[in-house]
Amino acid sequence: LRLYLLSLYFAIVLSIIMLSTLDLTLFSIFLLFFFFFFLMIRRPPRSTLSSSSAASDVYKRQVYNLYSVALGQLVAAVSPNDKIGNEIAPGLTVLFVLVCGFLIHPSEIPNYWKWLYWISPVHYALEALVANDLHGRACGATTPLDPTGDSLLSSFDLDFSHRYRNLGIIFGYFVFLRVMTYLAIKHIQHIKR
Repeated sequence: LRLYLLSLYFAIVLSIIMLSTLDLTLFSIFLLFFFFFFLMIRRPPRSTLSSSSAASDVYKRQVYNLYSVALGQLVAAVSPNDKIGNEIAPGLTVLFVLVCGFLIHPSEIPNYWKWLYWISPVHYALEALVANDLHGRACGATTPLDPTGDSLLSSFDLDFSHRYRNLGIIFGYFVFLRVMTYLAIKHIQHIKR
């Protein structure tokens, strides 16, 4: 009976994870595709030069949203209660934002914290989105000495050619977090008998 209840519990948890991923993905695709993507195809926003760049921007934001939800679910699965989870999730987010290369320039991050720069998913999302928005733009430049979008990218050590690599890395984080959430739910039990 105990084995049956345990297997039933894991089946329910696994189905919740799968359905929440499916639900989030379908709703986000519907919302972004129909309300955001079609508006950008007709009239791309000022931050993008073409409709293909606008579409790319939508997909990068969507993958980052999937990552964010997966991180929140992993923290919820690992935390013994909601109060601890509510402390861990913002702490991780602030840490990743702090070392993503925007608030602190990558060259100014101490060597012993450089590894955080390279594992920060916010770094990859920032590089993908900002490179997509600034590449090839004049940014109000009227003279050759004024900064352009590409010069701003290089000043932050961001590279336009990495935009799809970064999208894949963020998606890899999403898959990794989903697997870790499943393992956490399966192996971590906070309720003691």
